[in-house]
Parts: sequence; structure tokens; C-alpha cells
Amino acid sequence: MKFCPARRSLTPSSCIRAYDKILPLARIGDSGFHTVANWSLIEEALGREQDFSANLTGVLYRGADGHPDCFALPYGLLLQAFLD
Repeated sequence: MKFCPARRSLTPSSCIRAYDKILPLARIGDSGFHTVANWSLIEEALGREQDFSANLTGVLYRGADGHPDCFALPYGLLLQAFLD
């Protein structure tokens, strides 16, 4: 679903406003990542910090097929980075 067609009259902020109205919380394909376009939802999440993981478990990128994908970061790799 495209929210912002390629037109010169559109600005990034107008796309964000449209996205906020249409789909303020959205899953990014099958990547396991989500976008949050509504500030009140971000504030709600910040108020419920214990409900969300603070661990970086993966990096979102565009796969070879052009779709969103996740480069998983192994837990051991993260632990080793913190210990070094």
C-alpha cells in the first residue's frame, strides 16, 4: 500500500501526516519490525518500557527481492560486544 505517490508537491512531513492518519502502527512486511507514526503511541510505549525489549536483536534492510528483511544479531554477539 502506498501512502505517498511520487509527486513533487509532496513533502516528507505531508507523507508522515498521511501515514499517521491511515496507519499509525504498522508491521513492516514479515520482518518482525514495526513503524509507529503517531507521537501519542510513542509516548504510550515509553510509559510501558517494561513491556518492550531494549535489546537490539536485528537490523532492518531491503532484501535481494526488494522486500524488507531482518539481519538477525545473535545474542552471543551482542553480549560479547558489551563485555569488550
